[in-house]
Amino acid sequence: MRRTALPDPPMPFSPGFEVAGTVVAAGPGVDPATVGGRVVGTTACGGYAEMAVMSAASALPRPDGLDDHTALALLGQGSAAAFDLLTPGTGRMVVYGTTSRQAPSFDPLAVYQRGVSVIGFASMALGPERRAELREEAFSLAAAGDLTPIIGAVLPLSEAAAAPRAFEQRTAIGKTILTP
Repeated sequence: MRRTALPDPPMPFSPGFEVAGTVVAAGPGVDPATVGGRVVGTTACGGYAEMAVMSAASALPRPDGLDDHTALALLGQGSAAAFDLLTPGTGRMVVYGTTSRQAPSFDPLAVYQRGVSVIGFASMALGPERRAELREEAFSLAAAGDLTPIIGAVLPLSEAAAAPRAFEQRTAIGKTILTP
């Protein structure tokens, strides 16, 4: 948003849209039993905060065996970790999402030697059911120890300005996570 063609958001505004944590309150029509549960999900804005509001539909139970950081990294990323899981000769990997405007890099020789293919596409082309299936598969693989996302930086919320700077300077690697 800092250096894009997007219009300025209405103020006050807090950036950030991927969040993880403990449910502290449930809104109208939401099962009160969700309070105390660990979740990961997306919100329209407000992720750069100590507390965020998320719709019940966006709040996914954080799988057992995954910490908040790993679940966040897998929520919308994890392509570099997934490359090592490709079956030589038959594996196919689809890469999507380039927050830094730079596609993940893969060694062309490694792709050739393994006999696999790497394809890019926009995840929004998938239906919500298919995105949910792929996310659940990534969560399961990570919980089993078969998939490890790359977490490049974990910064305190007080250093939030460093995150977009790293994206702009093309120095961000993997997932950047802000903690309260």
